[in-house]
Amino acid sequence: MQKGSSVIFSLILLALVVWAGWFFFYQNKPPRITFPNGTILNVMIADTPALREKGLSKREILRDDEGMLFVFETLDQHKIWMKDMYFPIDILWLDENFKIVDIKTGASISSYPNTFQPQTNAGFVIEVNSGYTRRNNIEVGDTVKFERK
Repeated sequence: MQKGSSVIFSLILLALVVWAGWFFFYQNKPPRITFPNGTILNVMIADTPALREKGLSKREILRDDEGMLFVFETLDQHKIWMKDMYFPIDILWLDENFKIVDIKTGASISSYPNTFQPQTNAGFVIEVNSGYTRRNNIEVGDTVKFERK
């Protein structure tokens, strides 16, 4: 009887481990942006003043399927700088409906302390590797979908 109990215990333990792995993987997926052409970008969220100020500063690399989404409380011509950046980026400004209203391609790390800002008000900014918008045919006027898990 004791041998049967240890087998049942082992099966229950295995089931819990599998469930915990499934829960962690599927419930902790990063938020993502989907562009009209189907390209998916996993994003880190910068939604506080401290996170927005830091942005991608001092980050050594950014995978091609990664980016950062800046969330602002107001619509404005939010400025972006390249302080402590190690690689060039493309910057996409979006309105409250996630429509791209402006794009700066190839923002150089040597541009700091200069800033970049859109021609119109925006409530969100996406930063991606330089060349991302060209490689994926992303243009002003495109509307993206945002999914948070």
